[in-house]
Amino acid sequence: MTDPVRTVLDCAATLPFRDALAIADSALRTGDVGALELSEAAARAQRGRAAAVRVAEAATALAANPFESAMRAMALEVEGARFVPQQEVVTPVGRAWVDLGDPELRVALEADSYTFHGSTDGFVRDIRRYNVLATLDWAVIRVGFGDLMKHPGAIKEQVQAVVWGRRSSR
Repeated sequence: MTDPVRTVLDCAATLPFRDALAIADSALRTGDVGALELSEAAARAQRGRAAAVRVAEAATALAANPFESAMRAMALEVEGARFVPQQEVVTPVGRAWVDLGDPELRVALEADSYTFHGSTDGFVRDIRRYNVLATLDWAVIRVGFGDLMKHPGAIKEQVQAVVWGRRSSR
């Protein structure tokens, strides 16, 4: 049995970035691994050092779940954007948080799933939040789990198009 840091490093060396990032985020979120501890171990990794460092640099305890981690892995490939996990947005009706947000461009990525919106209250709450964000000129891109897993390139192209559109209008 390996310790949590070793497990994260082994996953970084052998799994696709998206999957390894989800594991690293989970380890940070649960407190099984510390960010500095992971970063230092990645720098010393004997096997898969480049992948380990990439995962350690991108990992965060702020990702709420593996879906958000996978979405962030895709978003990191989008040119010209700096997506922040759990980005806070101050609105006229209070504070809102988006799963990933670029505050400069006002682009938000939301990991949407039927499970999360299984209740009418949750669904209505998100509709209201998206509408308030729209009044503040935020572009909200809703990402479905199935699409992200099966068609990540198409999702990335859509996000890239919005980012380029925002950059060209500034």
